[in-house]
Amino acid sequence: MSPERLAEARNRLGALREVRNPLEVQLRVAAVLSGLLREYGEPIVVGGSAVSFYTGGAYLSRDVDLLTEAGAEVLRQVLEGLGFERTGAAWVHRDVDVVVDFPAPPLAGDPARVVRVQTEDGPIRVIGLEDLLVDRLNAAVHWKDTEAKEWCVTMLAVHPDLDRPYLDRRASEEGIAGALAEVRAEAERVRREGERPPVD
Repeated sequence: MSPERLAEARNRLGALREVRNPLEVQLRVAAVLSGLLREYGEPIVVGGSAVSFYTGGAYLSRDVDLLTEAGAEVLRQVLEGLGFERTGAAWVHRDVDVVVDFPAPPLAGDPARVVRVQTEDGPIRVIGLEDLLVDRLNAAVHWKDTEAKEWCVTMLAVHPDLDRPYLDRRASEEGIAGALAEVRAEAERVRREGERPPVD
């Protein structure tokens, strides 16, 4: 990694101290890191930060979850060069007030469904919505994560145009079809209530 590229990336991160929207900060941090790590395969935003993206920031993740094939030593050199500090399994940038985690690959889903999003600091890739829903539903079913289940309802309510046959197939393969039916029914109720005219 050239010193010039690291210096430019540090400047981009520094500019984010002025950005007040937490979701924008997270996505742009992901973009800066993606630009530096792209030679190891394009990183993918997953987990809670992907939920933040698909809910327009209604859900705010505590960290940026970035899936990458870059090895631990590459990540250490890049992150330390950018001013991040290692805290447990996470990396913290105190000036920008952001935490980055690197879950282990591979992607739990179809790489062809990953979406490309443009930010002011370059493009990022985000796990497909359907695969993210399966991931969160697995958390709800197997880890009893009630918050994950609630955000599945929100994402389904906000994005009714998703690929339903693919989602149904993935849920069936994962043994969570019943959980999907529950959150889908709740999402449809939420959507119907949102479409009702206000009462005078």
